[in-house]
Amino acid sequence: MNQKVLKIITVLMLIATLTMANFVLLCADVVSYAIDAVNTEKSTNNKNVEFVAYLKNENGEKVNSLDAKMNAEDLKLYFQITVKQEGLFNGNIVLSDANFKFKTDFSDNSINRIEENKIYLNQINAGETKEIEVGIQLLTDSKFDLDLISKESKIAIEGTYKDSTQKDIAISATRMIKINMVSPYSSAEECIKWSREIVSNKLAKYNGEDKRIIQVQVNSGINNNLVPIKSSLIKVQAPKISDKYPEVLINANNILATNGKMLTQDNWNYDKETGLATIEINNVAEDNKVIWTKNGEDKFIITYIFDKDVEIDINGVTGKNIGKVYSCGAKEGYYNSDNFLDPNNEPTAPTADSAAYGVTGNVNINLSYAT
Repeated sequence: MNQKVLKIITVLMLIATLTMANFVLLCADVVSYAIDAVNTEKSTNNKNVEFVAYLKNENGEKVNSLDAKMNAEDLKLYFQITVKQEGLFNGNIVLSDANFKFKTDFSDNSINRIEENKIYLNQINAGETKEIEVGIQLLTDSKFDLDLISKESKIAIEGTYKDSTQKDIAISATRMIKINMVSPYSSAEECIKWSREIVSNKLAKYNGEDKRIIQVQVNSGINNNLVPIKSSLIKVQAPKISDKYPEVLINANNILATNGKMLTQDNWNYDKETGLATIEINNVAEDNKVIWTKNGEDKFIITYIFDKDVEIDINGVTGKNIGKVYSCGAKEGYYNSDNFLDPNNEPTAPTADSAAYGVTGNVNINLSYAT
C-alpha cells in the first residue's frame, strides 16, 4: 500500500478552525438598561437623613443596573448622603449578598476607612450633602458561583443620627444595585486561542505490528481566560488513505483548563467509519459553582496509527532517492534523505552566487499520492 506521509501531515494540520460555536462561555447576555429605570429613592427612617446609591453608565448617566465586562478594572459605585435641617450623622455603608466587593483604596475625605464589604464614614453635619465615589471589584473566584453572573446586590446605610435635642436615633435604609457580568470578547477571533503541531512521526510497534505513528498536539482555550468556560467541543477529521481511515487514540498529560480535571475515555469518541474524532469537555457545576482556571489551556495528544508502508512520490522519484534541493543562482543545499520522514528535517541553506552557479532547465516539484 502506497501512502505519502507529507500529505498525511498536511491534512492532519488542517483541523477545522474553531469558532464561538465550539465554546460555551458562562456570562450574562448584554442588556441595555433604560435610564428611566433608575431608583431615585432617598428616604431613610428619618426625614432629616437621605441616602442614594447608584452606578454610572458609559455616558455618565446615573443607573441602578449595569452591564460590566468580567475583567473590568475601573468600575465605580456612587453614594449621596444628606443631613438636612439639623443634627449630625455618624455611620457606615454595608455591602451584602453581592457579586462585587469594595476596593479598599480611597481619596474621598468623607471616608474614614474601607473594608471589602464596609465603608466607615466620617461625620456628616446638618446642611451637608456628601457625594462619595468608591471603586468596586467583581467577584471572580477560581470556584465561581453561577449566581454571581447576574445579581442584585444589597447596600445598606446604618448609623446614628443625633438631632438638636441630642437624642440618638438609629438610621437604616437599603438600596439594590444590579450588575450583569458580560463577556469581554467582541468576536471569536478575539476570544479563541488554539494551535496544533506534529510532535511525533515514526515507525513503531502497535499491538505487535509495525505501524506509522503520527501524533498531533492540539491546544485550545480562550485568550487570557477572562470568562469561565461551560463546555468546549473540538472535532478533528482524520485523512482517508488508500480508502482507509487510521486508528485514533486521544489523551491529555495534564489537567484540563476547562474543568480542572483529567481527560477520560468518556470525553472523546472516534468514528472509524467517518474518520471523525470528537472531544467534548464539560465544566459541570457542583453546589452551583464551576471551575474557572485563570491561566493555561486544554492540551490534547491525538495519535494516528497508519499501516507502516509509506512512500513519498515527487516527480516519480521515491523515498531515499531524493537527496538534493536546487535553488536558482546558488549551490545546492543538501537534504538529509535518510531522515526524510521527519517533518522537522530541513535542507541546509543554499550558498547564493548566481555567477558561479548558473541555472539551466526547469525545476518542478509536484507532491501527490503515489499510485
